[in-house]
Amino acid sequence: MNEDRRRTDKVAQLVQAEVSKLLLERVKDPRVEGVTVTEVRVSSDLSFARVYFAVAPDRAEKAAEGLERAAPFLRRELGSRLRLRRVPELRFERDEALEHGTKINAILKQMARGEES
Repeated sequence: MNEDRRRTDKVAQLVQAEVSKLLLERVKDPRVEGVTVTEVRVSSDLSFARVYFAVAPDRAEKAAEGLERAAPFLRRELGSRLRLRRVPELRFERDEALEHGTKINAILKQMARGEES
């Protein structure tokens, strides 16, 4: 793994940990309650961070609005906590992998019951 990749992975881990902590402790917007940061991917030039989050499907739209509203605050806090030369712009995206996995499990269970009959 090259040095640039290690650096972006390290920054991604730090951003994920700090955003998660900030959402729990400092962001008071009720729309982001129950949001879990599942992954962060940082661009190679560290200018953008795509923050993937999971939340109950019925709350996804409101959570996304709350996260976008909190983004400037989160970025300022990251700047002071992480002391990076360039703090990435945060872009939030819903992580649908968990929901997708749940649907696949339900289909597999349904198929298994059908085969047992």
